[in-house]
Amino acid sequence: MKRDILKVICKYVQIDPEMLTVQFEQKNDDISVLELNVTLPETDEKK
Repeated sequence: MKRDILKVICKYVQIDPEMLTVQFEQKNDDISVLELNVTLPETDEKK
């Protein structure tokens, strides 16, 4: 699953695969949590 998520993110911004963490938790029968943490690279663009 992590590889698939990384492929989608990389369509828009290049990130180091080590900068993505994926965690899945099953709380009970009707609650699941998918947690993604992505550290995006810094850019020089000013808005």
